[in-house]
Amino acid sequence: MAGKTVRILMVEDEVGVAETVLDLLCLLGHEVTLSQSGEEALPLLDGGQSFDILISDVVMPGISGVDLACEAQKRVPGIRVILTSGFSANALEDARGDIQDYVFLHKPYSLGDLSDSIARCLGDGAAGEVRA
Repeated sequence: MAGKTVRILMVEDEVGVAETVLDLLCLLGHEVTLSQSGEEALPLLDGGQSFDILISDVVMPGISGVDLACEAQKRVPGIRVILTSGFSANALEDARGDIQDYVFLHKPYSLGDLSDSIARCLGDGAAGEVRA
């Protein structure tokens, strides 16, 4: 991953959280496009921009992060997914739908947790959980 710019679509409906995570991702050297809802993110997936990773909150009004991830994987083959939530990964298991591969990152998380999740996501793509 060293020397490679990772293009990330980050979807987070809470402004304070979005700003903090945006700062962390930029600190890690990634190129980030921020969206505050699933509805706002969908056209970005079709808009000619290319993304390596979708990072999305699971619980959002309107389109959930799980539904957004499923749709993103249909629209952008090969996109990697990191789902974040303050709820446990067990709650996600029942609602994860058709997501092919994802990494679960439990909120709150540190810069190191975020960096590790991105590396793991770009590595083998194995589904799983990274705990803070």
